[in-house]
Amino acid sequence: MGDVGDTFNALKKHRKAQKAKRLSEFSPDGWTKHTPYHFSKKENGYRIDFYPSTNRRIKTKLRSKQ
Repeated sequence: MGDVGDTFNALKKHRKAQKAKRLSEFSPDGWTKHTPYHFSKKENGYRIDFYPSTNRRIKTKLRSKQ
């Protein structure tokens, strides 16, 4: 394979290892588990969705019930 292909494959392998490391280090205490890759919890009027494999958090304001 060419230089670009070898570099891409090495990068792909590195990213996969990083995701696996973040998943293994994550402690789901206090989180609601939706899938092995998606957790959420409610705090201070917000719902926080967390994806440990990519270390991404999405904060959404909860609607008040009327």
